[in-house]
Amino acid sequence: MTNESVVEHSATANLVDLKDGQIVLSRFIVKRDDGVYVDLSRIGASLDFFAFVDRVFSAGTFFRALDYPSFFSLLYEDGLDATERTQEVRFAADVVSFQPERQALYKMLKIENGVAEYQFESVFLESVIEEGVFGDLAGGGFGLIRVDKRTVNVPTRLDVDEFVAVAWQHGVRYGLDYPAISAAIRNQINERLVIARPLPLKLGRDAEIREQATHLRRDNAPRQLPDGRIDLRQFQNRYPQVVAGESLVRKNPRVLGVDGRAITGEPLLAPLPKDIDLLTLSGPGTRVVQEKGSEQLIAAVGGFLNIDTLNHQFSITDKIVNREGVSIRTTGDLSLTGDEFEEFGEIQEKRTVECRSITAHSDVFGTILSHGGTVSLRKNVVGGRVTNEAGDIVVDGLASGAVLIAPDGCVTVNRAESCLIIARVVVLGNVTRCDVLADEVLVERAEGCAIAGKTINALETRARGEIDCVFSLLIPDLSEYQGRIDVLKGKRTALELKIEAQRLKSNELRGQKDVARYLALANRLQRRELALNDDQLLAWQKLTAQVGPSLRALAQLGDYVKTLDDQAVELSREMEELQTAEQTACDDVACNVRKIGGETRIRGLRIKCDEPPLATLTPKELKLRLRIVDGAIMSLFSGSGGSFDWHYKRPDSRGTVSKA
Repeated sequence: MTNESVVEHSATANLVDLKDGQIVLSRFIVKRDDGVYVDLSRIGASLDFFAFVDRVFSAGTFFRALDYPSFFSLLYEDGLDATERTQEVRFAADVVSFQPERQALYKMLKIENGVAEYQFESVFLESVIEEGVFGDLAGGGFGLIRVDKRTVNVPTRLDVDEFVAVAWQHGVRYGLDYPAISAAIRNQINERLVIARPLPLKLGRDAEIREQATHLRRDNAPRQLPDGRIDLRQFQNRYPQVVAGESLVRKNPRVLGVDGRAITGEPLLAPLPKDIDLLTLSGPGTRVVQEKGSEQLIAAVGGFLNIDTLNHQFSITDKIVNREGVSIRTTGDLSLTGDEFEEFGEIQEKRTVECRSITAHSDVFGTILSHGGTVSLRKNVVGGRVTNEAGDIVVDGLASGAVLIAPDGCVTVNRAESCLIIARVVVLGNVTRCDVLADEVLVERAEGCAIAGKTINALETRARGEIDCVFSLLIPDLSEYQGRIDVLKGKRTALELKIEAQRLKSNELRGQKDVARYLALANRLQRRELALNDDQLLAWQKLTAQVGPSLRALAQLGDYVKTLDDQAVELSREMEELQTAEQTACDDVACNVRKIGGETRIRGLRIKCDEPPLATLTPKELKLRLRIVDGAIMSLFSGSGGSFDWHYKRPDSRGTVSKA
């Protein structure tokens, strides 16, 4: 009978003594009596040990008494830490031959969906038994006639070291459940087990853009007022605005994934997460900074934020450009703080745009309130109201039934009808039935208009139906100036009397004998015309003490007179300013009409000091005031032909009128 136990011999040898079934160890493998080691200092490429193991298993040999954790670490975890790379690592007792009869004990592994399974069951080795057959011998006697051989199956066990070699040959080179395999063999179980699993890869995370402010996007919800009420006329945030230094977005950096590994030993590479370069998102008015441990896109300047829908680029400008028009459907009422607003759509009736400067490329039917800059209306304004508190208004098209107000600026209109225009300067083309109030008015052709101004220049005037053309020259009311000048004159006269009285007192003190002698001596001493001996110095000191009270009184009188003189000078300056203002008010009050082609009235209109300024009247009141005839009216011309040229002069002179 043959015993299944086989004495194993090492399957390693040097190149000279190499025999069949033996292998030559790699240069980084060290074999000693107590086992097989890897000299980490000799390993070059990371796959050198993997290639050596593959060569061992392919040669029909395997590692006896395998230290699987160390073996696994050497295969896939690059051995030990770099600080210990001079160390030798023991991973097995020896390299021995894998006998064919032992190899036959192992079945194929089932590999499905990346997982390896094995059906554990009882195994047997074939053993040859020799049995002697006894009987009568041919030569007589009883004895061994022959020896018969018989094959029998002897129970045996799998071996975990052999199992590792078998799995390797079947392509399973990673993820072996070494403890489970050892327990299954030790306990001789009969069932199918998962003996190898892959290491799944861990996905990373793409870089992300996180908005830092809540107002970066348009919000068309109705605006909530500070008191909690809802204004249905305005949207919450139609044009996002930012301030310089404000953080717009923050980049959350990408997180790299972790590679896995298949049971074949091949790496399962985690895909590289997508990254974002904030510089590609940075447009004009923005910059990229590192703040609070993260990369952020911030506003370099204050203004309006625009995000390009094609390239997602952020930019900040001081101009708002809108192409949708201003209506209850698109924008609601607008209240903008930027320096410039450009609107390509219509501003519809009952809609209000509050801004600093605006260019409207389409018709305006609503209200524009500008706090400065220029209001430029490239087309028509119909029935709307346009106000520029500190700038100009320009209408390229037709103004019809509109109110145009620029108290400190210039209103320029090409064509206007039935409009109210109030400004410092008004420049008009062809206007019909308009009411105009300004310091200076220049008009090409006026029909049925009521125009009031300090200076009026017109090329032609006409009536419109039964409505004549009325020009009212704003003549200053000089009574207020004269009254204030008279008051100042009275004050100055009173001061002059006080000054004269104080000077008389001063002269009386100077005329006293001791005071006069002291002042004369003091003057000579100051000019170094006189030198005092000791006796004279003593007498001088006595004289000084004697006249001391009088000298102090003289000094006080001098200071008081200087104060009164200063007050008189200030009153004279105020009088001169009033006289200059009076003259300025009279300057440039003039009217020139080259051609009077219809019924026209030209008159002087004196506004009394106690009357409200014309600009504060309601449109209806102003219209009436510019046409009414009362005691404040000075008729200068009434007719339907010729021309008119008149310049106002102060009341001490007569104004000159030229007619043709």
